[in-house]
Amino acid sequence: MRVAIIGAGVSGLACAHELERFNIYPDIFEERSRPGELFPHVAGILQLMNRPVHDQLQWLKKQYHLEIHPIATWKKLTMNSPHVKRVVKSGNFGYFLERGQGPRSLETQLANSLKSRVNYNCRGNYSELAREYDYVVVATGNRQVAATLGIWKDIFSTMVRGAVVQGKFDPEELIMWVNTDYAWGPMLI
Repeated sequence: MRVAIIGAGVSGLACAHELERFNIYPDIFEERSRPGELFPHVAGILQLMNRPVHDQLQWLKKQYHLEIHPIATWKKLTMNSPHVKRVVKSGNFGYFLERGQGPRSLETQLANSLKSRVNYNCRGNYSELAREYDYVVVATGNRQVAATLGIWKDIFSTMVRGAVVQGKFDPEELIMWVNTDYAWGPMLI
């Protein structure tokens, strides 16, 4: 069986990892020069979100033979709102994972766990690959191919704004700001 995967992000690399467990070695096509998102950031895995699994990284290791190394254990949560600040501490809320193209990022860890070859700087065309491969997995992280095939529907539009902030931070703490006052805007009658 010949399988092509378009995209060397988390989804494409996780798919390749699972295929390799069944002795299927896909060809992976990635348009960038290495795996991972363009801007570095940190993702948090909150242990409360996936019950009855109490430790997602141990579960991934046991269930999928996938060993992921976090950059820190999440032990403190600071929540700020316009009028209230709350701090919650725990021995283990979860984990922090590096995302992006760094050597410790989740994407780099997944890529390094593979035996399959990743074709970097190579944009895979699903219709051309479909003629050469038995299966083509599209894991590009965008809507273009699905929209072309007529299997995409826009439900709502969102925007994300981010920044890289330098300073001294507790690597085991997540600090968040919540302000819903802006959502009210001017009332239209």
